[in-house]
Amino acid sequence: LNNSLRRLVNRSGGQNVDLPKQVRYCFLKFNAALLSWNHVQLTEKVLKSRSFLSAFVVGLMKDSVEFVKEYVAILDHNVFQFSRLSRSTKTYFFNKFLIGNFAKLLTVDNQETIDCCKKFLIPLLTSKLFAERDEEFLLELCCKIFKPYDDAQQQIVLAILKRHPNLVVKFMQKLNL
Repeated sequence: LNNSLRRLVNRSGGQNVDLPKQVRYCFLKFNAALLSWNHVQLTEKVLKSRSFLSAFVVGLMKDSVEFVKEYVAILDHNVFQFSRLSRSTKTYFFNKFLIGNFAKLLTVDNQETIDCCKKFLIPLLTSKLFAERDEEFLLELCCKIFKPYDDAQQQIVLAILKRHPNLVVKFMQKLNL
């Protein structure tokens, strides 16, 4: 089942197919429908299955701006803003793999995509979701995942460092200036 779902997620239908007709988009809407129930156990199962919602992040660089916006809106509304969802489930889902793929999106040539990702990542990574005990994770994001010399990614790194000032010294030591 997992391999079948993974193939389904990666089928776009081609560049010339309208977004609502793409298999990938229809499967994203299916995920959104599952999450819209705001049922904690169902949401946790969807988030913990690598073949569902997190599988979309791999192909986002090839997707249209509309698709990226829809995906980000689903993650924001149905995962990040879902107050009854446990912190551990959210931190499990928003892992290095997912955030690393978002970092790649910040390098595309489309400013609308970059702005959409920044508007999502900055509140996520500076929220209480990532507390002091997650500082090593945040430091790794700042030093290895995000490129601090890229303008869009630099804004995210600065926001994280502003929220966690005790990371600044460690960050500067790892920069190898």
